[in-house]
Amino acid sequence: MTVIDEHGSSDTKVKEVDVLNLRPTADWDVNPNPTNRLTNTSFREKASDPEGDALEFH
Repeated sequence: MTVIDEHGSSDTKVKEVDVLNLRPTADWDVNPNPTNRLTNTSFREKASDPEGDALEFH
């Protein structure tokens, strides 16, 4: 930040700010579990973000 008074004198100060971002948690359910190659299987995502951020799935 720089401050300037009415006479043109100024001072500048720089500070670092740490922005923390908590990691999301990847998780899912499989049904049925255990399964085999001949059984239709469903997956239900249970991923979450502790800060409520939007998630993308790949």
